[in-house]
Amino acid sequence: CEGVVVMDAQDATMSVSSDSEVVHSYDEEPIMEEEEEVVNVERDVTKDGGVKKKLIQKGEGYGRPSPGDEVTVHYVGTLESDGSQFDSSRDRGDPFVFKLGQGQVIKGWDEGVKTMKKGERALFTIRADYGYGEHGSPPKIPGNATLCFDIELLSWKSVNDLTGDGGIVKVTLAEGTGWENPKEDYEVMVHYESKLDDGTVVESTRSGNPVEVILGSEQLPSGLNRALKEMKKGERASVILQPLYAYGEAGLEGKIPPNAVVHYDITLLSWKKVEEVTKDGGVRKKILEEPEGYKKPSDGSTVFVTMTARMVGGDVFDEANKTEPFSFVMGNGDVVEGLDLGVESMKKGEHALITCATAYCVGVERGSPPGGQAGDVEFNVTLVDIHEEKDSWSLSSEEKIETAQAKRLIGNDLFKRGKYRMALKKWDKALSHVQSDHDFSDEEKTKAKECKRPIYLNMAICDRKMGKPADAVNHATKALEIDENSVKALFRRGQARIDISDYDEALEDFKKARELAGDDAGVQKDIQTEIQRCKKAMEGYRAQQKKLFSKMFGK
Repeated sequence: CEGVVVMDAQDATMSVSSDSEVVHSYDEEPIMEEEEEVVNVERDVTKDGGVKKKLIQKGEGYGRPSPGDEVTVHYVGTLESDGSQFDSSRDRGDPFVFKLGQGQVIKGWDEGVKTMKKGERALFTIRADYGYGEHGSPPKIPGNATLCFDIELLSWKSVNDLTGDGGIVKVTLAEGTGWENPKEDYEVMVHYESKLDDGTVVESTRSGNPVEVILGSEQLPSGLNRALKEMKKGERASVILQPLYAYGEAGLEGKIPPNAVVHYDITLLSWKKVEEVTKDGGVRKKILEEPEGYKKPSDGSTVFVTMTARMVGGDVFDEANKTEPFSFVMGNGDVVEGLDLGVESMKKGEHALITCATAYCVGVERGSPPGGQAGDVEFNVTLVDIHEEKDSWSLSSEEKIETAQAKRLIGNDLFKRGKYRMALKKWDKALSHVQSDHDFSDEEKTKAKECKRPIYLNMAICDRKMGKPADAVNHATKALEIDENSVKALFRRGQARIDISDYDEALEDFKKARELAGDDAGVQKDIQTEIQRCKKAMEGYRAQQKKLFSKMFGK
């Protein structure tokens, strides 16, 4: 071998010790605290005096190599005892390359080099138990020798076995910038070249334009999707894919044979974030231009946007405000729900494509497709400005009640238009202004209750329409906490309790409502209808349970 620092197989696995010494093995990782290193000041790297470091020249940046990384260094090795030189890559004019933390070099090197930054130069004093121990490395290094190494870290390549089985091996060729990595469904822009084991080039974009692909899609083999999620913007990497993570037994017709290992040289140039605005995927946002700030609108904010709207795969149907902004109030139903939700997720200055499923674009509001046609709609939107409404804490008690009443009425209108999600959101905002009434006068507390009770009653109806009967029970109960004799609240809670199979409790609610309803024939008729529905549902449930138990015990 070229230099004496290289360990053979026996050295790499051998622990040097005496009866009273601590054994050091290569799978140990001494815990190090981050310290500000000072030139010409020695520090104890291993905390036991085994490896000491004196900085000669500071490196650049913040990164340091990790175990498994392929590092390139220049070094000069001398004996501490007499200063005689026993090895030097500088004299050979050939930098030394090894994998860090893999036992390819003496223990002291693995411990010392991992503390270095790119371009850094340092003098390491390495005790015998971190070097060649009691036997030394004849003829140049005697037994129990303390060694001094002047090491310069020229560069390193980060090597990652992403799957732990060698199926996807990624080597960083050029560091990227920032701390973010792209996520599933992001649109990534890449340059790449793919080759087979024999060097045959399969595809290359290096001489042309980069390509844009959707991360996680079938546009890329699974292994390359995985590797890209580990990369940073601007990073260049070598990615080697075994067949299972490339094109498998089938290969790629006319390009990649079956069971082929594929080598990629890939650069991640940029990406466009894609976010799920709603949990059901009905509203998605692709960020085309991200601002530096963090300010977002909220319910009640007045927003100013430029916008074009088109059917996905079709023509533009609204470009009246392509360049000149128009304004609307968030959550008031001035625009279709999908556009409202999409803009709510944006930051001031952000430019995005918001794609909405049909269910989020129905209606007559701005952004709805012409002629009521069905289909997904894509909005190209820039959020130009945001004017926030007054915060609740800045309002007087009277203003809080007035604001809550105004938002309640807007919620009622949204409900009548079938905008149930938006109605619930608006009612929630209304309640937020009057929930805390400790600083209200007695008269104001009464007004606040008069505002909250109909909101809870309406929310109970809305909950059931949205298939959330448990929420309806909760909201009806809150209305009863304000007025325990509310026939509407009892009636609506009873209905919701049928929906969740709480039949006995539902009947109790209907019986009490019937007692309180008095001579109102219409209300009494509605209550009786629900009582019959409840009893019928109860009978069906009991019959079902009886049938189930008979099968269980009949075996």
